[in-house]
Amino acid sequence: MEILGFKFKSNAQQNTIATFINGSTVLDLNNDIVDKTIAIRQIKKNHLPDAIIAATAIVFGFTLITRNVKDFRTIEGIK
Repeated sequence: MEILGFKFKSNAQQNTIATFINGSTVLDLNNDIVDKTIAIRQIKKNHLPDAIIAATAIVFGFTLITRNVKDFRTIEGIK
């Protein structure tokens, strides 16, 4: 949802992202992610999409790869 909300520079760029997403595992929200998202927002006041992304990475023990380091660097537990 987060990345598809951006305006792409070209159809080729949008197709590249769509291909990447279609080849990825999409995780549904669950109670653990929701609880962690709430905890992050209570402490850091991040935007909801960023908090969901961070919570998902933390709950599943994933390493977050992003160009947007600024919005995630102060979240405890993020790799």
